[in-house]
Amino acid sequence: MMRYQRTKARKNGYLLVEVTISMMFLSLLSIAILKASLNVITPQNWSIMQNLTDAALTYEVAYAQKIPFADLLADDSAWPEYPNKVEEPIILGSRPGGSEIQATVVRTRQPTNAISATIGNGSELTSWKLQSHILFKSGGRDYIKSRTIIRVQ
Repeated sequence: MMRYQRTKARKNGYLLVEVTISMMFLSLLSIAILKASLNVITPQNWSIMQNLTDAALTYEVAYAQKIPFADLLADDSAWPEYPNKVEEPIILGSRPGGSEIQATVVRTRQPTNAISATIGNGSELTSWKLQSHILFKSGGRDYIKSRTIIRVQ
């Protein structure tokens, strides 16, 4: 009778060890799968940020092309003459959780000699280089994207 009880006790002990090893193996497997899924999601976040910043810069280009020269050359212009600049916080979009994706637009303008001419009636053409820069963070790193627009008056 004693012999039978010892065998049963040993089997119960082995069962506990096997369950513990199985749980550790499943835990390690689940961590590996979680890490792999995060590696798949990270490039998608980068693509989303690139699309959002490209859309914001497209707006900046359109705004720079349509602003009248009287407003462009005014003292309170959206593009002040370099070295002055205008910094404006913008919201690029929002994440599924509801948190906003923010960035900063920096604008400035410089006179350029790329295009200078005198037309038939004696007036001169002047050209301006308008620059818009978007500063944003992605994955804990700081990035800058920019666009330059040449306007001729």
